[in-house]
Amino acid sequence: MNKSTIVFLAGSLCVSAGIASAEMNTKIENRFEAQDSQDSQIKADVMEELSSEPVFSHQGIYADVKSGIIRLKGEASSNAVKEHAARIAERVTGAQRIINEISVIPTNRLGTG
Repeated sequence: MNKSTIVFLAGSLCVSAGIASAEMNTKIENRFEAQDSQDSQIKADVMEELSSEPVFSHQGIYADVKSGIIRLKGEASSNAVKEHAARIAERVTGAQRIINEISVIPTNRLGTG
């Protein structure tokens, strides 16, 4: 094998590795975009379910979603309302886990402060 053949083969390997690397990056980016889309849908579904129940009409509850993990935040008037929100979130398609960080604040203090 002469020097020019070695240089050609080395260059071909580098180009192939670069293409493989670019393809891998594209696949990873597509996977993240798909997960972001799924997370957005899960969040929309959680918020729709919460807003459809009258008990949540004056509660300041919202959801953040990352990789199917739903983090409930905000304020609720009682532990019962807090737990009800978690049960609703658990029913949403795509929910992997629920982290309930809702603070319980008595009704007469909600929204003030």
